[in-house]
Amino acid sequence: MRSGSGILGEMNDSRPPLWRWLIVVFLVWVLLATAAWLPRRSHSDPLTVAVGLWPGCETLLLARERGMLTADHVQLIEMSWASATIRAFGSGVVDAAVLSLDEVMHLRETGRDFRVVMVMDASKGGDALIARDGMQKLEDLKGRRVGVDLRGAGMYLLTYALERAGLKSTDLELVPMNLPETEDFFTSKEVDAVVTSEPWLTRLKAAGANSVFDSSQAQTPVYRVLVVSSDALRAQKAEVVRVMRAHFAMMKVLCQGAQGLGMDAVLRRQELSKEAFAGSWSRLKPFDLVENRELIGERKDGLGKAASQVEEKMRANGLLYQPLSANPWIDGSLLKGVRP
Repeated sequence: MRSGSGILGEMNDSRPPLWRWLIVVFLVWVLLATAAWLPRRSHSDPLTVAVGLWPGCETLLLARERGMLTADHVQLIEMSWASATIRAFGSGVVDAAVLSLDEVMHLRETGRDFRVVMVMDASKGGDALIARDGMQKLEDLKGRRVGVDLRGAGMYLLTYALERAGLKSTDLELVPMNLPETEDFFTSKEVDAVVTSEPWLTRLKAAGANSVFDSSQAQTPVYRVLVVSSDALRAQKAEVVRVMRAHFAMMKVLCQGAQGLGMDAVLRRQELSKEAFAGSWSRLKPFDLVENRELIGERKDGLGKAASQVEEKMRANGLLYQPLSANPWIDGSLLKGVRP
């Protein structure tokens, strides 16, 4: 019998030469050394933020135009309607998004782990239910075709309008549509009324549309907030703070009027003149750093209380179906890292 026969012998016979093992060890060492020098995700991948056409979002887009938010740190993903933004954030396609507080309630219903880190503004008439000539009162909408984004702030606002008129959603013929479609459907006379928001609201009013109810009449304001996934907060906190600083800086610029570097791009996005944009901006209340610190955590009547009122209103009108996640979802700690 030949020595080294059997399985053990076959294993010994099949061993690679020593020089091959040395090459493998060397390659592993090179890979480990290279990995040690490679940047981690928190430093190499930009923070992706979904923003809509709401004028309050222009603070971030103006910051990009002025070089405060560069693509290597923060990428702004422009989206035209709320439902697409909710889906993009909810599915993890983007790290952060600007959403209305009622849209945040929809996210909590899905169990998504995120934090609201900043309150951008409250709508002071920037969201409205508008109707055709001859319909001056909410009661005139009974039996009419009304266009609305069923998953956006428009549906939440409509509940207030119907309650004011003593109507139910079944008293109307609801036509689901995205915000950009509200202008087209209304001007083409395919609907009798639409729930819309800026900048479409300004253009429709200029065309003679009649506002029968707006967000300034709602008991709880329509807040728009910055939401960030918990994963992004852990890995990209510096980038989130960068976004917040840019917002507060550009908010001051926009409050002073539509002028300066980057404003041409803002007006093109909004499809408004300088004067029209000023009117659109006046229909929201931006919150500065001090006000944010009060709204998130310091005031008993702050964002948490408003959220409870929004949830109650949504449940009463069948806009929420599942219990909301018990996960913490408001985090004001990052505001401490933002300088006034």
